[in-house]
Formats: sequence, structure tokens, C-alpha cells
Amino acid sequence: MPPSWEAKQPGSASRVRRHAESQPATQERRRSVAARPNDQPRELLQLALSPAVTAVLAVVLWLLSPLPGAGPSPAPLFIIALALIVAILATRDDRPATVALPWLTHLAASVGLLPLLAIQVSLLREPYVALGEGSGWPAVIATVVALGFAVVLAVSTTVRFWRQPDQAALVYLPSAMLIPAAIGQRSEITINTALSILAFTMALGAVATVIAAPMPLGMRLLVPPIALAFEIVILWATDRGPVFHPTSGGVVRVLYLALLFGAIALLLTVPVLAVWLRRSSATLPPPPAPGVPR
Repeated sequence: MPPSWEAKQPGSASRVRRHAESQPATQERRRSVAARPNDQPRELLQLALSPAVTAVLAVVLWLLSPLPGAGPSPAPLFIIALALIVAILATRDDRPATVALPWLTHLAASVGLLPLLAIQVSLLREPYVALGEGSGWPAVIATVVALGFAVVLAVSTTVRFWRQPDQAALVYLPSAMLIPAAIGQRSEITINTALSILAFTMALGAVATVIAAPMPLGMRLLVPPIALAFEIVILWATDRGPVFHPTSGGVVRVLYLALLFGAIALLLTVPVLAVWLRRSSATLPPPPAPGVPR
């Protein structure tokens, strides 16, 4: 007898069931590409290790700087750079990312961004800085270079912490704080002044990280801009602000504002860019299983 017309084809139910079961697995694999931000306070507290160590080194070297033989030598910055390089090499294997990754960002901020800011601020404080006289172009070039380095540092930090947008903002926070602290110095930025700026910003960044660790994700993303605003308030309350010579042109004010608003914009852009990278990675096809050709 032929089968009844109401009978289902053999194996059709199993094929439908296998297809339905494979869909959540595929979606789960896609979601695994962009993991959820880490909410464990212990691992978030590890982000404060790098800025705290940098701040302690800067304080110790700043206290030792008046000793005979110290003088204006850049040796303290070299010592800090060497210590951070050793930390990078010591934590690169078998360590969580919150311990291993922040060192490179703070190394670049200490020996790259801070000297560039010192040069830029020194050029802006020269008398007769004006574009009409031709004496303002060195300050303009120095400002562009400093902001360009800050942009590269922000992008590299975002790429290395794209899975955790809140961590990316906290790691970049001390670098953004260097800019208001540098332009707020009332005197020339010497080695001792640079060490005090580095200690101040790295300590603030470490404290902000410790405060943000137990907070939920939404509140944690607000900590970096609030910390930067708090630093600006401290500098304003202590009369730390840009120096304008009466003989300088309006380009000096423009360059100071460009640095300040550039720091604010970069700090706000880092977590937004990290979120965009996470969402973009979630739309990519899942990686093939081991042994399966692409």
C-alpha cells in the first residue's frame, strides 16, 4: 500500500531539529567573538598596577633629583622607561590582559607624549609668538605633533582593549590627563617638573581605576571624563593655567584650546570606538573549527 498523503517524509523532522539546534550554536559562536565586558572587580583593580608603579617611580626619582649629580639630566625618564620595559617583558606571558597590556600605553605616555608636550609648551611661552611675524609656526607644528601622538596613543589603546571599552578609557585616562597638567604649569617644564606631572597624573589615574572597579559598567564609563574634569578643577583652583605673553598673538590661545579640547575629545572617543569595534566583530562570520579549512 502506498503511504498516506498526510505522512511526513522520513527524516524531515530530524533535519529541521538539527537545523534549529545549529542556529543557536552559530549565534553563540558569533557572540563569543565579542565577549561581554568584564565585571570582576579583582581583574579591574589590576589595571591600576601600571599607573601606580609609574607614579611611585616618578615620586621617588623626583625626591632624589635635588641630590648632587642629578641636575637637569633626563636620566629619570630613562629609568622609568627601563622599569616599564622590564614590566612589559615580565608580564607578557601567562598573565591576564589587565596586567600585561597597560604598561605599553603608559610607557609611550611617559617617554613620548610628555616630552612632546614640554617642547610645545616651551614654544608657546616664548615672547612674540604670532603667525604674522612667522614665529608661531614652530608652536603650531609642535602642537600638531603632540596631538598626533596623542591620537595614535588613543587608537592603539582602543585596538588593544577593544573587547573592554571601559578598560580602554581607564588605561588611556593618565595620558589624557598629561595634557591639562602640562599646559597648566606656570614655569618651564624641567625634568623635575615633568616628574611631578607624571606622578600627579598617574596617581590620579590609578585612584580613578580603583574607584571604578566595583561600579557597574554604565557608571564605570563615566569615571574617566569625571576624573579629567576633576583634574581641571584642581588645576584651576590652584591657579595652574596657561601663560600668555602680552606680545603674543591669538594663535597661542587657539593652540592651548586645541590641546585641552583634544584631550577631552580623545578620552570620550576611546570607549565609543571600542564599542564600535566590538559590534563590528559581532557581525563577522564565526571562526572555523580546528582542522576545518577556511
